[in-house]
Parts: sequence; structure tokens; C-alpha cells
Amino acid sequence: MVGAGIARAMRRLWARIEGTSAVEFAIIAPVLIVLLAGIVEASRLMWIRNSIQTATEEAARFAMVSIDATDDDIAAKAATYFDGVGSGDPDFTINHDTADGVDYVTVNGAFAFEPLFGII
Repeated sequence: MVGAGIARAMRRLWARIEGTSAVEFAIIAPVLIVLLAGIVEASRLMWIRNSIQTATEEAARFAMVSIDATDDDIAAKAATYFDGVGSGDPDFTINHDTADGVDYVTVNGAFAFEPLFGII
């Protein structure tokens, strides 16, 4: 009869569902928070990448149109398109090359990405 009493007590215990939502949330909340932080960081990374690409494209267009522009002018033009995107300054390098009498200007941009959250 002792086994029947224990079985009855276990059925009563399993029939109670108060607080199960809180326990389930406590289990899944850290995973959701890390997932959300990862989405935010990936979004920032893509935003900064696209901003650097736009800045280098616009600086290259400026270099094509303004033949007498110096490297500092081209880098300043690129920096205006990157203003306020990240917490640091991008590094723009301008290279000049001539092939078959045609002058080429290459603009490269780099940025040290710093994550907002240390857990990612």
C-alpha cells in the first residue's frame, strides 16, 4: 500500500502546472537573448561592410571625375560617406597604376569591427 500512496502523490504533483511557464522561460531565455545579440551584431557588421563599400565606390567615382584630386581629397571624400557608422575611423588606401597609357585609381577601405556584446 505504500507504493499506491506514492503513486497517488506523484499523480497529484504532476497534475499541478503552476509555474511551468516561468520554468520554461528561464530555460529558453538565455538562448533567445544570445540569438538576438547575434542578430544585432551580424546586422551591424553588414551595415558597416556596405557603408565601406559605398564609401569606396563614391571615392573612386570622385577620383574618375576629378583628375587633379590628391589622395587626401579622395580619402576625405570616402570618409564623408562613412561618417558616423562605427566607433572608429576607417582606413582608406588609394593606389595609382598606369597600363597601356590608361591611368587607374584603386580605392580600398578597411575597418576594425568592434562588437557591442562581449559574448559573441
